[in-house]
Amino acid sequence: MKNRDNDNYQNNITYEVVNKPKKLTIKNMMFRKMSQAVALAIFLTAFLCTVFLYKQYENSIKDSITSETGYIKTAVELYGMDYLNSVEANNENRITLINSQGDAIFDSEADIEKMNNHLNRKEVAEAIKDGEGFDERKSDTLSVKTFYYAVLLKDGSILRVATDMESILVTILNVVLYIFVIGIIVFIIGDIISYFTVKKIVNPINNLNLENPENNHVYEEIRPLLKKIVKQNEFIREQTITENESREQMRREFSANVSHELKTPLTSITGYAELMKSGMVKDADLTRFSEIIYAEATRMTTLIEDIIKISRLDEEGTTVEWTDVDLLNVAKSVVERLKFSSQKRNVTVDLTGKNTVIRGEEYIVDEILYNLVENAIKYNCDGGKVYIRVYDDNGKKLVQIRDTGIGIDEADQKRVFERFYRVDKSHSRSIGGTGLGLSIVKHGVLFHKASIEMESKLGEGTTIRVIF
Repeated sequence: MKNRDNDNYQNNITYEVVNKPKKLTIKNMMFRKMSQAVALAIFLTAFLCTVFLYKQYENSIKDSITSETGYIKTAVELYGMDYLNSVEANNENRITLINSQGDAIFDSEADIEKMNNHLNRKEVAEAIKDGEGFDERKSDTLSVKTFYYAVLLKDGSILRVATDMESILVTILNVVLYIFVIGIIVFIIGDIISYFTVKKIVNPINNLNLENPENNHVYEEIRPLLKKIVKQNEFIREQTITENESREQMRREFSANVSHELKTPLTSITGYAELMKSGMVKDADLTRFSEIIYAEATRMTTLIEDIIKISRLDEEGTTVEWTDVDLLNVAKSVVERLKFSSQKRNVTVDLTGKNTVIRGEEYIVDEILYNLVENAIKYNCDGGKVYIRVYDDNGKKLVQIRDTGIGIDEADQKRVFERFYRVDKSHSRSIGGTGLGLSIVKHGVLFHKASIEMESKLGEGTTIRVIF
């Protein structure tokens, strides 16, 4: 059924334009992840290669300075200061000669008069102790690193050779442009390869035949999923078949029940009418026969009205008016209309509660409560009681109807909401039941997206709660 108030509510909605997020697909996700992996691999490769080459270059310089110092040592020991003076202007490395007291007696770049004592220098101290020493020191700007190699000469003096090289930071900065250009080229090539690789990987998944999952030739990792799909398809087919059979069975039972329920009063009406028509009825019996015909016709009318009510609730698309419905007011109206019936059966009805409002269709809510209260009266004991309570429980709106009647056996409680189902058929017929009252209740509750609970013990009465 359509909800007119809901339609009006939707018409008053102000729609806001929202940018929809892009659909997440396996293909896009894999391509993005592979692109990220390529970019990370390029960065790490470039960084590690730079560090490796720098270390190689650094070791090469150390080897070079060690070899050169060996040559200079031999020449100094052979030719003395004359050799140092001859190479001063042409040598790219800095050469320093230090006496045994640690004072510089020659330097190819600095003024020896301004130089400090060198005994505390690491490379000099090691050379005096072990015959050779090595040290490296960074400049204050971290842009240059200097290597020092010192050897002990035969006369006790120390020969030291120093050379400079750029720090790793400067080296990286110098090649970063080349790394960037090469990285972009490799990244583009990697992305192209990734795109076609992902496409090739995803194609078998996109071409899956879900109607016959077991006939697919796919990756082993997907086979457990396909097996689950097979089981799910089988379950759905079984459920569909079962549901269709159940509906067909319900239709057959409903048709049979309707036919039976209508045939019984029609047979009675036809029989008495035929007797009256043939003139075989005594004048004293005419009134009694007329009352029987009237009662059976009334019962047929009630049955047809109940069938129409259920059909209305079963129909989809039926328009109803949703309004604010006060459950307490509806309950009061139901009690008032059933006052004669309760007095006739000597049953006391007690209504308590407070005004409790829901959104619903008042006519259907009235049908729900009317059928429940009517049953509580009909299936009660002489001098019995019916307690109706309307209340709010943490936002849930409830109507509770409790009686002190005959009760319902546990085996029958699950079926009492079925159409034409009667717990006690003989008693139901004697009080005029059609077997559709609780079915109307169930449909009305479902229509309001509410729920219903039942508690009952044979001989002790029944409690039913409708929760809106």
